[in-house]
Amino acid sequence: MATRMTCVSAPHVEALNAVPIEFYGIKPIMDRWEEYIVHLMQGSVFEEEGQTASFWEMKRAELLKRLLTVMGTHLGYDFNQAQIDRVYFPNIHNWIQDDQCTINRGLAKLFKNEIALPVTVVDNVGATGADFASVNTEKSSTAGRRKRS
Repeated sequence: MATRMTCVSAPHVEALNAVPIEFYGIKPIMDRWEEYIVHLMQGSVFEEEGQTASFWEMKRAELLKRLLTVMGTHLGYDFNQAQIDRVYFPNIHNWIQDDQCTINRGLAKLFKNEIALPVTVVDNVGATGADFASVNTEKSSTAGRRKRS
């Protein structure tokens, strides 16, 4: 239950993959687990059929609640749906996850040469090429004078 708000995190995925081992042969749990896993694996199918991501997410959350309820009952906990729904998860955690996904996708596209990194050359506070040349000349002449002394 601790990872129910971070469904793409590694600990959540590991916990889901451990269910068939930990609850082997317990039909009510395995049935709910299978429903949930099938839904997770068919995420793109819903988009192709015109279902929205929010519909898919609502169904995902409902299936997870069912799984957690039956697991809790089996383990002797008397969780109700409200207790499963109640969780402290600050908005900033969602923002961080969204930003990390955006950054990771962007960098992956950049490294795969699917996108280019836009670069804009700007001059130094209105300085011209001649200004840069005179600055470089002054630096080299003062550096030369220091060496001679």
